Amino acid sequence: MLDIKNSRMKILEELYLGIQLIILLFGILTSHIFTTSDSYFHIKAFLLIYGLYLLVLLIYFIRKTYFQNVYTFHPNLYLSFIDGIFLTIFLYLSNDIFHPVFHLFYIYITLQTIRFDHKSSSLFSSFITICYTIVTIMRHPKDIISLEFIMNVFSFYLLSYILSSVMKEIYRLETQIYFMLEEIKKKNAVLKEISSKDYLTNMYNHKSFYKYLKDVIEASEKKNTPFCLTIMDIDNFKKVNDTYGHLVGDAILKEISSIIHDHIRKTDIGARYGGEEFAIIFPNASIEEAKKICERIRKAIENHTFDVNNQKIKITISGGIGSAIIKPSSSNQHNFVAFVDNLLYEAKRLGKNQLQCSKEIIYLDSY
Repeated sequence: MLDIKNSRMKILEELYLGIQLIILLFGILTSHIFTTSDSYFHIKAFLLIYGLYLLVLLIYFIRKTYFQNVYTFHPNLYLSFIDGIFLTIFLYLSNDIFHPVFHLFYIYITLQTIRFDHKSSSLFSSFITICYTIVTIMRHPKDIISLEFIMNVFSFYLLSYILSSVMKEIYRLETQIYFMLEEIKKKNAVLKEISSKDYLTNMYNHKSFYKYLKDVIEASEKKNTPFCLTIMDIDNFKKVNDTYGHLVGDAILKEISSIIHDHIRKTDIGARYGGEEFAIIFPNASIEEAKKICERIRKAIENHTFDVNNQKIKITISGGIGSAIIKPSSSNQHNFVAFVDNLLYEAKRLGKNQLQCSKEIIYLDSY
């Protein structure tokens, strides 16, 4: 919400400065064409002072926005009153063209009401009424009781009220849209999380596993560091399902995923690779580090008693661990996964409840 408001305020400030420059040019043009020689000198001096004032404001805005990279914009209320005073002086000096130039008061009220939408709608209309009254008294004191004067003052307040109401409604809609977008972002994030996770174990699914594997390969290439991968399989899990039922098997899968999460590092990525297979990616890890973590997981599962529906069940797990490093014109990631998978089958063949770890480093291509 803050970014939207700051962006809007930045655009408004640029517009406001641009309009001030246009008014300055308008004043220079009209002073040459329509004013008499008596007032020409005073208007010229006034325009010079006002031009220097605008130059300072412009330099400050450019420096703040484009050199200091300040993205928070708050219009200055005191400067807006100074702008109103400058406008009032210009109208007083432009006695010959007062009525055409008088409409600049409406432009001023419009711009300030939009810039300060959080202020009272009567703030700038009251300020301009005071300025208008002073100019009128200095020009023709009797005009303050004229119908024209009263209608102009009424128009000031009516314009500011209408604009303030419109700005409040725009701001309300803007806020509503912002919260709707935030809600959509949150729901999209939840949907993305759901689509990337296995519904039973809350671990990353098969598709997400390969996505993260690709990311780890790219990161490993940039840092020139090895990474490791393990694939683990529950021993005799079919027998568990056949003996106790699939609901018990599902409960065991959930507990095992929890044990894995408790033992891996925050940077490691655990996934349910298949039915009873789990995969863990170890970014920026040596084979010795990965082996220690996997061995702790294996022992934790071996020593854990799975109590499901008053059934006490002992489970073991086997796995293969491989290490890889990125090198052009070498194997691809699927070959590496197959290599680790073969280590898992070797662990199964050699008696299960063990880890087979290869000291050979596989060199992968980065594609």
